[in-house]
Amino acid sequence: MIVFRCDATPQLGLGHLVRCRELARELKDRGERNVMVGPGLDYMVPMDKKIFDYWVPVSDWADAITDSRRFIDIFEEYNGTAAVIDDYRIDEDYQLTLFSAGVRWLQFELEPRQNIWADIILNANPAARKEDYFFVSKKRNACFLMGPKYAILRSQFKNIEFTDKNRELKRIFIAFGAGDDLGATTYVINALNFNAFNNVEIVVVVGKYNENIEEIRMAAVIHSSARIEIHVDPVDMVGLMASCDLAITSGGTLTYELAATKNYMLIIAISKNQVKAAAWEKLGCAKYLGEFKSTDSEQLTEKIRTEVKKNLLESVWHEKYNFVDGLGASRVAKQLITN
Repeated sequence: MIVFRCDATPQLGLGHLVRCRELARELKDRGERNVMVGPGLDYMVPMDKKIFDYWVPVSDWADAITDSRRFIDIFEEYNGTAAVIDDYRIDEDYQLTLFSAGVRWLQFELEPRQNIWADIILNANPAARKEDYFFVSKKRNACFLMGPKYAILRSQFKNIEFTDKNRELKRIFIAFGAGDDLGATTYVINALNFNAFNNVEIVVVVGKYNENIEEIRMAAVIHSSARIEIHVDPVDMVGLMASCDLAITSGGTLTYELAATKNYMLIIAISKNQVKAAAWEKLGCAKYLGEFKSTDSEQLTEKIRTEVKKNLLESVWHEKYNFVDGLGASRVAKQLITN
């Protein structure tokens, strides 16, 4: 039994849950059984009943020691064989509790910020290198899964077919995650200079947990002369992304999905843990515009308009964008089972 510990809230977003769900799906296909620990039952979707044998909500977080002991109790109750930890509140004390209990686990990490006792360390950031973890990894013979090839995406992002992508800018994709976007979506809509591109369609995607949906809809009404589509939790996210040529987005899981659909990205971080998404710029497939809350509003507006105008004047299709192939879940599942 593989036991997942995941954090998901409207404020944090659902990226952790989405990638855990996809990894669990891959493990299920390989004959494993799964338990989800953490998110409330309201975060379950119909497919979860097929992927997870058990779902254990944990609504409170007292401290690392208390939560780690509770997790161990759950792990042992369900006869766990390995764990997947996708929660950035996990500190060294939490890990030492797992280590002392003899748990073998995979841990998602953003950066080598602390000592890590996990058997498998996963960081899909484009700038991630295993050498950066040598001094913080405390587990002998730890396995390092580094870079976008290990990005865990929904199965729809495998074997995507593209048509008519080698063209001028026609559709702009705007999304800032499934949770609270801090008002970034409305801001970007208002920042765009629609007079500069009358024939460009704007595709806006938001999640049902976003408290700013009505403000986003109002912004679309205010700019009624523009061609703005608003999609709430669309079924065919891949199709929408693949139909677009440029994306204005946050720095989370969306960047890997947009890389898989070969979109050039303008990235605006809406949380501290998304600042690392600036690494995509070094690969030539994105421009990092800054952190939403700390960047001057007028400067950010000017950056957005400048970059959109630049993409209007040049081809936005880049065949070299082959950093993410949608097979990350398969690679990670194989390592978790065999490592």
